[in-house]
Amino acid sequence: ESTNYTVNAIPDQTYTGTAIEPAVIVKNGDTVLKEGYTVTYSNNTNVGTAKATVTLGTDSTEVEFQITKDTKTAIEMADVSVTYGAAYTMTATAKTSAGNAITNGTIIIKYYTDENCTAGETDTAPTNVGTYYAKAVLTETNNYAGASKVAKITISNADFSVSAQGYDGVYD
Repeated sequence: ESTNYTVNAIPDQTYTGTAIEPAVIVKNGDTVLKEGYTVTYSNNTNVGTAKATVTLGTDSTEVEFQITKDTKTAIEMADVSVTYGAAYTMTATAKTSAGNAITNGTIIIKYYTDENCTAGETDTAPTNVGTYYAKAVLTETNNYAGASKVAKITISNADFSVSAQGYDGVYD
């Protein structure tokens, strides 16, 4: 019985921020093998050419596949509403389209006085009473596209409450 082992090409994969190990289809003629081989991957995290090495017995072959740039990254940053004098921090997180956190990315947050983020730009979070906007920008890399997110900051007057205790007694 002759054996004619083949390994199917691997389609392009999108950058996820983690090692990518796409399924490999190994066939003997027209029969898909479920076992009897091992697959190891190399250079399979960042954008570029990655390799899957399929080993069957003493034979092995390499199949290259491309990892492409993630063009659908996202930033999450929540709106903040505080009273005057309260401390707060704007925190932004970036994720790949696969939902994995981008932990080594650069996110810059700037603050503005208008919703379009064109007026009153500053690097410092506002502390005065008013409505402001924070814009977080993820810097583009070879692996993923840049992204941005705007969140609203509302700083309101502190509420003062005065309680007076009544006097109950006899006037003399």
